[in-house]
Amino acid sequence: MHGSGITAVDAQVTGLELPSPPAPGPGQVLVAVEAAGVGPWEDLVRNGFWDVGLRPLAALGVEGAGRVVAVGSGVTGFAVGDPVVAHEAPFPGGSGFWAEQVLLTAAHVALRPAALDPVAAAALPVGGLTARQALDGLALKAGDRLLITGGAGGTGVLLVQLAARAGLHVTATASPTSATGLRGFGASGPRRCSTTTTRAGPSRSVTPSTRRSSPHPAPERPRCGWSVMAAACAR
Repeated sequence: MHGSGITAVDAQVTGLELPSPPAPGPGQVLVAVEAAGVGPWEDLVRNGFWDVGLRPLAALGVEGAGRVVAVGSGVTGFAVGDPVVAHEAPFPGGSGFWAEQVLLTAAHVALRPAALDPVAAAALPVGGLTARQALDGLALKAGDRLLITGGAGGTGVLLVQLAARAGLHVTATASPTSATGLRGFGASGPRRCSTTTTRAGPSRSVTPSTRRSSPHPAPERPRCGWSVMAAACAR
């Protein structure tokens, strides 16, 4: 089986000839990979900083899309041929999505809408789950206001759509070239980032690495998202 990954922890990524994954056990599915996501976290997997159960020789890749080719005992809701999308960590088979097939825990797999292209779907799981979990952690109600810094990023653009769908008033910071797209996704007022710094007051904001802002004044930061937006986004 062809793949791309590492021969040892912290080795350089290279093309590999890998053994096929084992048949799925109880609660597992085997998926033929159609597309796999790539993100900066891959280097953390490669060097062992993020332990996802990789057992080199092994393919990298913690997210992807494909079709089910085999179903283990006790698995319901999936059949051979179903289009799916998934984020997996740790790997039950010791190897990831950058290969022709990957063994997955069925509970970590979701059916993929037939109209959703597998290439687009493969880039959704990590960013989408991060956005969903961040929004759930804030426990906002319809009508609340939310500032999203970096709204045009891979996670930010998903968070904008989820927040707008939940009935929140969304404001996002982004470059001017992204403003039209963000308005189409539900942001009521994309604001331009600048390099001017100023001291900001409290606001409610979320970024991929921040669940809730501090109630105390923020330190000196770029103007985007911290001073211009404070009044508009405070509850």
